[in-house]
Amino acid sequence: MVNYARDTVYLVGLLSLFVVGSECYLHHAGRHVCSNADEHQKPRMIIESYYQPVFKPYLSICSDGYSRCTRYRAVYHVAYRTRYSKPTQTKKIMCCPGWKLAHKYATSCTDPVCSSKCINGGKCVSPGTCGCQSGWTGEFCEKGL
Repeated sequence: MVNYARDTVYLVGLLSLFVVGSECYLHHAGRHVCSNADEHQKPRMIIESYYQPVFKPYLSICSDGYSRCTRYRAVYHVAYRTRYSKPTQTKKIMCCPGWKLAHKYATSCTDPVCSSKCINGGKCVSPGTCGCQSGWTGEFCEKGL
């Protein structure tokens, strides 16, 4: 007697390994993310202002009361300097075919992409598949019942 249940579990296990081990899903964080590319930003030039002390001489009467002495006073002027920001490294998420990012800060590709717009209140529920409201059918919910 053949054990179909054991053979079925074996085949399902092999199929799971094939899907999970495929290039699209291997070693990538997030749902439906096919690659995380490193994106380098170049250093940016930043011009900033600051107060620079300048010591100006002036004459005053010395402690003996008769002669003149040169003293210095700090005066602050606005000066400018150029600096460069540190280069940064960010991850750029590339979604698998049929998926897109929900927003620009998302870490997973959770929004499906349909080839044409779903109409009559239908929503894209998986890549290329529209989920229709009751009373509508068809690939893009274009046919009324």
